[in-house]
Amino acid sequence: MFLSWSHISGSLASRLNGFRHLRTKLTVLSAALFGAILLLISMAVYLAISNAAQHQVRSELIASGTVFDRVWSLRSDQLRQGAALLSRDFGFRAAVATGDQATIISAMDNLRSRFRIDLAFIVGVDGTITASETGRISPHAQTLLTALSASSDPAGVFALDGLPYQMVAVPILSPDLVGWVVFASRLDANELSALERLAAIPLHASVVQPSGNTWVTSDSMGLGDHRELNRFVESALAAKVRGPRTLKSRAGAAIALIKPLPSLATSDGAALLLTYPLAKALAPYRPLP
Repeated sequence: MFLSWSHISGSLASRLNGFRHLRTKLTVLSAALFGAILLLISMAVYLAISNAAQHQVRSELIASGTVFDRVWSLRSDQLRQGAALLSRDFGFRAAVATGDQATIISAMDNLRSRFRIDLAFIVGVDGTITASETGRISPHAQTLLTALSASSDPAGVFALDGLPYQMVAVPILSPDLVGWVVFASRLDANELSALERLAAIPLHASVVQPSGNTWVTSDSMGLGDHRELNRFVESALAAKVRGPRTLKSRAGAAIALIKPLPSLATSDGAALLLTYPLAKALAPYRPLP
């Protein structure tokens, strides 16, 4: 039986259309496969760059923490030097021994501007305070006296009205101990901004200190939930190796480093918190994928 030409041509056309559909499917499949491979490569490259960027930030935070240790030490030495100048002065020691407050305050005020001192006062062995701001410091007199009496070289953070101060104290001997010269520098935004400017990256520095059963920051850095801050601080301080970690905040995740600060009184434990937003670290690489 012979097939008609129309039947043969129709069969060939049908097969040709089938091949065309198959080729189209293969083309689409190849394109999809190529796109998937390209996406995987882009994700792998982005992940590698992201890890490298985070590693760089972590290294910079560690370096900044080391710089802070040096700055803290230098500032303590500067405050101690100023306090020692007074404690060794014969006229000043005599004024303290006799309770000549006018001479005491005049001598301290002369050094305040020279050494950039925010607070300068005397704590007597009986806990009395002699200073130009006695009303502010007096409620803390007993705590100060206890802290000073317990150390041969008192220095560290002390909280006044909830604000952290870097304090040093030098004993006054005339010839027996008659009190301590105390100089203090407030750890405020200006002091911390100076530290931030020393860093190679635009990090944020703040002081965290206990308030009841929670840790709070010295500024409004937008961390939001204090529970997350508490978990971070407690975990970081308890770790044997205090390296940078990820800290969640209201603005997003940040890479953060805790640096414990020496405390003048056991109730005034505080730490320096250095943070750098993770989004800022990865921002230059966002267009990649």
